[in-house]
Amino acid sequence: MAAWVTGTSALTCVGGNADALWRAAEQGVSGLKNGLGMIPDSVIEQSRAEFRENPAFAKTKLPESRSKELALIAFEQALRSAGWSGLNENDGLILATTTGQIPVWDKALTSYLRKTLSKEEFIAAFEHQPLGNLLSSLSEATGFSGRQLLISSACSASTQALAIASMWLEQGLVERCIVGGIEVLCDLTVQGFSCLQLLSQQASKPFDAYRSGINLAEGAAFLCLEKQSSERSQARLTGYGMTSDGYHMTAPHPEGKGCFLAMKSALNVADIELDQIDWIHAHGTGSTHNDQAEAAAIRTLYADQGVVLPWVSSSKWVHGHALGASGIVESVLCIEALKRQTILKTHGLETPDPSLALKHPNSNMKAPLRHILKNTLGFGGTNAALVWSQT
Repeated sequence: MAAWVTGTSALTCVGGNADALWRAAEQGVSGLKNGLGMIPDSVIEQSRAEFRENPAFAKTKLPESRSKELALIAFEQALRSAGWSGLNENDGLILATTTGQIPVWDKALTSYLRKTLSKEEFIAAFEHQPLGNLLSSLSEATGFSGRQLLISSACSASTQALAIASMWLEQGLVERCIVGGIEVLCDLTVQGFSCLQLLSQQASKPFDAYRSGINLAEGAAFLCLEKQSSERSQARLTGYGMTSDGYHMTAPHPEGKGCFLAMKSALNVADIELDQIDWIHAHGTGSTHNDQAEAAAIRTLYADQGVVLPWVSSSKWVHGHALGASGIVESVLCIEALKRQTILKTHGLETPDPSLALKHPNSNMKAPLRHILKNTLGFGGTNAALVWSQT
């Protein structure tokens, strides 16, 4: 059984909707500045204006929290795209995030520790720390009281959220499901990754012999999923796989064992053969160990079956790494690729690392696309893969 995508949204550092994200990925326009992918104020302001134009949200006040605002705007945009007037009790809502409302409380924490903020002021700010607050505030703002879930499984969060949504639909737990991923940046997140020596000041170079690290980015995206095909159907989610190898707190297994099993599971659920995958949209962060592990998993997957490798690309050079929202942001690109029958090149890749032994397109390619394998790796060995298919 497949889940049919009828609506999409995407707020990223390259624009305020799915079309802007696709144009940037196709034309090789990077939204990264000084190694980070912040959503520009101009994009947010335009998105606010479009939000207020929707009669269904005319009386809804946009929250002051950056996380809540981006989540609500992207939520509304996806509903508008799908032609949904709102959610009802038979629908589902799944939200993925790893940082939640972190900008609201991180500076308060620093100030309190430096004794420049009172205990009462700190407590008021720190009440925004629980990740569940973001989901509950979205439900409250939209008046939704149906089945809902928060996923916070590191960088695989929104990919896993889409897999769970598909399960809910298959099991008849919901009639429709809207899935979102939301991440914003702040000093605590950036400094944390800097301490891990994972960040690059330059735009990332996935799978390049001279890759030097990742670029953290903001992102907010939602997909509307339905049980049945309709005139609004854009693509099908036909397969999913999730694993947890627990190899290391931050590093992937060197041989990509968990990643390999996630991809294999996704193919089994989709009930398709390996040679039916026309393109792999890789996680491809541009970090030394992540690219190495993912490449090893892909090679093993295809070597086991004696099948020729398909094209492999990453789009992180364009929009950066939006942590838990990365899977759904990149799924939007997969959906657009199926609609446009186009394989994207890996922008930023200049000297392919020969040790990775992958097959990279030198330019964007018009090609018959039936199925795309979307891969995601996360901290703690959380891996997830999806199969996106034509309608």
